[in-house]
Amino acid sequence: MPPTTEITWALFGRSSRRNGWQAWHWLSRELARRHRVFHVLDPVRVPGGHGSVLAEDDGVVEVRPVEYPLQRLAPMRALSRRWLRRALRRAGCGETPPVVTVLFPRSALGLARGLRPALTVYYATDDYYLQDDGVLDERFAAWERQAVAAARLVVAVSEAIAARITGQYRVPVRVIPNGYDEAILDSAETCPLPAAVRRPVLGFAGTLDGRRLDGALIGRLARRWPGASIVLAGPRANETDPALDALARLANVHLLPAVPVERVAALVRSFDAVLIPYRDTPVNRACCPLKAIEALALGRTVLAAPRIHELERFRPAVRFLDDAGEGADLPAGAAEPAAVRAARALTWRSRAGLLADLVLEALARGEASAG
Repeated sequence: MPPTTEITWALFGRSSRRNGWQAWHWLSRELARRHRVFHVLDPVRVPGGHGSVLAEDDGVVEVRPVEYPLQRLAPMRALSRRWLRRALRRAGCGETPPVVTVLFPRSALGLARGLRPALTVYYATDDYYLQDDGVLDERFAAWERQAVAAARLVVAVSEAIAARITGQYRVPVRVIPNGYDEAILDSAETCPLPAAVRRPVLGFAGTLDGRRLDGALIGRLARRWPGASIVLAGPRANETDPALDALARLANVHLLPAVPVERVAALVRSFDAVLIPYRDTPVNRACCPLKAIEALALGRTVLAAPRIHELERFRPAVRFLDDAGEGADLPAGAAEPAAVRAARALTWRSRAGLLADLVLEALARGEASAG
């Protein structure tokens, strides 16, 4: 099949981009430049909720399906599936069997099967529910087993996630690392910081979540480098977070509100280096952090914890911190040009193109075997 073949995608994710942009939101926007894309959100349960077709945004149509009660009964499952098929037709999907892409295994696999897909893809964007001992939560493992069993193509954003899935289910996995929006290179704009913020500035832009950020490490860095400022900018995951409150009391740690998604790059340009201060857990070690790729593409050095496998190839532009916060000196200067070039190759447009190519190859193999 030629690479320009249009694909109808039904992406089963969790949240709307209106609740904050995640990897799959960037991916879906790029896919929509060449294909028809429908993002199926987590369903609402009835009674008490009504499904809806939400407004189109950047070519992506968001659909909130209905899941009727008693899904263990075949007639009720059929009713929920029929609602989704009709909703997608009304939204412009037509009669073409879609490529169902499961971005989060909990996302209504039963509904996805009802679309009679041309192909099912499991796209593992994170190791959700991987516990601190590296073992999957039982509920998630059950969902993931179903997703892998239904898929003819399995994709992961990191080598670590791919290795886990291959080892656990004995299936081949293709790796497509996360990317960045190349439009951020079109501007040199920066975001003004409060007067109390002194340089050099080590900054983090994202959700301030004490379950993922290592507050103790951030505190040690603030005390190690009292002449630098640490900026944590973003929405709080929880209004009451003792760890964040304790950090805010340090003289050189500054908690700033979130900026709109289109202003994040300007904020990152205002940092002298970007901080990725995650807790040392299997989930974080296996991730592929968008924040780091974007920072490197903008020419910023990255200080990261823990040792995230996907960032190893960007060393020395990425410097890892050990548990004591003693693993790196205060960064100075721009990231090494080779690392910047490598990061800039990882555009979301190229990510979408790789995924579409893999899907077309899988569809062609299916046609050949059927013939």
